[in-house]
Amino acid sequence: MGSIVDCVDNTGILKVKVIKVLGSGFMRHAKISDKIIVSIFKLNNKSVFFNDARRKIRFKVGSLHKGIVVHTKSHLLRKDKSLIWFKKNGIVLVDRNFVPIAKKITTIMPLEVANKFPSIGSISFKLI
Repeated sequence: MGSIVDCVDNTGILKVKVIKVLGSGFMRHAKISDKIIVSIFKLNNKSVFFNDARRKIRFKVGSLHKGIVVHTKSHLLRKDKSLIWFKKNGIVLVDRNFVPIAKKITTIMPLEVANKFPSIGSISFKLI
């Protein structure tokens, strides 16, 4: 694996490194709405302390977290035969129950992610 991708939520994390795609032992490529394990690669500051009413999380470079893929460079074929793709790969960080850690997602979101994970779709900027 080892792909460096953008984090598109407001946690203060800029880039993360993909460690593993969850769900299948042999799958090496993640598609939109796949679950992955990531390592933090680049932060806004040396360490980010994300304080929420539900939990307090300290992010450091090298710490492991779970994420959901929301943007991919490779195309996604929809049921109406239309194609959708993005300029960069991007993820949203989630907790153990796959609820987003952040309170806001700063980019547009495909409907496929919002249908599979409604909690992520509810905080997104815009759905396409």
